[in-house]
Amino acid sequence: MQCKGTSKRTGERCRRSPIPGGLVCHFHGGGAPQVRQAAAVNLAEHDARRVWAATDHPPVDNPLEELQLLAGEVVGWKELMRNRIAELQSIGYKGMTSEQIRAEVQLYTSAVDQLGRLLTSIGRLAIDERLAVVSATQAAMVAAAIDAALALVARRLTAGEVVQVKEEVIRQLLAARDGERELD
Repeated sequence: MQCKGTSKRTGERCRRSPIPGGLVCHFHGGGAPQVRQAAAVNLAEHDARRVWAATDHPPVDNPLEELQLLAGEVVGWKELMRNRIAELQSIGYKGMTSEQIRAEVQLYTSAVDQLGRLLTSIGRLAIDERLAVVSATQAAMVAAAIDAALALVARRLTAGEVVQVKEEVIRQLLAARDGERELD
């Protein structure tokens, strides 16, 4: 990388390296507190994203559940940043500049803000109720398919037995769905 600054004397681009995480060298503003702060945030975010990229986040088929997955990722990011803040306290800030410490805190507060906005959105959309409707609709569709299959063998079952089988399938599907949520 090369400093983005230009020489006042020649008008040419500076040939120095920028400060770590920054775009300019010390002579072109890299020593300013706000530039050092932004550079520290860039370095901290790059390092945190590298750690984050190593974790697994499987996709979800249901679009309504995708929002819940996103909330889980934001919670994970917030926890990662919270743990990094806790590590700073446990090591007594050894070897870190105040800009690096502020950058870690800024990333954590940003994650908390993102999570707050996301959870507010989830609450407004009534995701849990919508997922329950989707699950009930899916159970009804499966029951309809079973009902059609049972119609083929209805000659051997009474009408009451067909209804009992259909109700049991719906009950089992809904119980499986509720049990699956408890496992998460």
